[in-house]
Amino acid sequence: MWEVKSGKFRRARPRGPPGCRRSAEGRILFFEIAEHRRTRVTRPFLLFVWAAALLCGGAALWGQAKRMPERNWREGLRAFHAGHFAAAIAAWRPLARREKNDFRLAELLGLSYFARDQYPAAAHFLARAARLEPRNARVLYMLGQADLRQGKMPALVAVFARLMRAAPHSAEAHMMMGMAYDRGQREPQALAEYRAAERANPNFPGVHAGLGLIEWKLDHLAAARRELHAELHLYPHDYSANYLLGRVEIRQGNPARALPHLQAAVQAGPASRMAWLELGRVELLLRHPRRALRPLRHAIRLKPDFARAHFLLSTAYQQLGQPARARRQRRLAALIHSRRAARFAALQRRSPAHAKP
Repeated sequence: MWEVKSGKFRRARPRGPPGCRRSAEGRILFFEIAEHRRTRVTRPFLLFVWAAALLCGGAALWGQAKRMPERNWREGLRAFHAGHFAAAIAAWRPLARREKNDFRLAELLGLSYFARDQYPAAAHFLARAARLEPRNARVLYMLGQADLRQGKMPALVAVFARLMRAAPHSAEAHMMMGMAYDRGQREPQALAEYRAAERANPNFPGVHAGLGLIEWKLDHLAAARRELHAELHLYPHDYSANYLLGRVEIRQGNPARALPHLQAAVQAGPASRMAWLELGRVELLLRHPRRALRPLRHAIRLKPDFARAHFLLSTAYQQLGQPARARRQRRLAALIHSRRAARFAALQRRSPAHAKP
């Protein structure tokens, strides 16, 4: 330390008793030692302090890195249970790159992608979960659903075979059998399989919606409404139950009752062009052509060659007093129909059944 005295710099004398010069305090405050030259303790002590600081900082960073996966897991779980699947995916995706053998993480991440209608990513993580637990019926069922939504029928058949070997009498197996019969237009067998799934697990997601779908196809509208209400009692935001209940109400001539269910359906399944189409149809039935424009235009954005949406949009423009736009939409609908008929005729001519002997 230095001090100014009579216009000159002069080394300050250490204060306190003489014994403090060689005390521990004097060694620690080595920059303030006044009358001692640099000792051998200074440089090793600096190295010791530097190494201790590095160790403490490294330990803090290691603890933070160790706590980060746990924090991401908790945040993702909280978002998943709140229905915020995008936030759950953002929290869990970094963990999935590190924890490739975590079954629960792979399952929940696959379910989150499935809820977001991102079926390739959902199939990827559900397949990982199925590799970790090959006999888990729930995971195999959801993997089959993801393959079905992508139209991958060979993969779906393979998953169905694995499910039948793992749990042939489970609700998941009966549900997949019911869906297979339904796709083959064998409604009585599908109804029996859905009833078996209901007996195996009455609260299984989709079982009452499946029963309602078959009852609706068989024109048993009262039974269909009962089953769909049972599904919505368990899962109020289910897309299939809301959409089918809206269709049931339309068929029975109750568009006002159908409106809230179809609004819930487009909220639960925003990528469904049929839900947007039926919502526009209900608005037209309720004489709200201006409100019908948005859902019908959205259906056309999802599928530009959607002839029914173009036709209903022409009806909305006609009710709004815009005949030019109405004519344009009718011409588009007619053009789409003619092109589709031409493609169908060409396929019929190329089919072996119509080939000449």
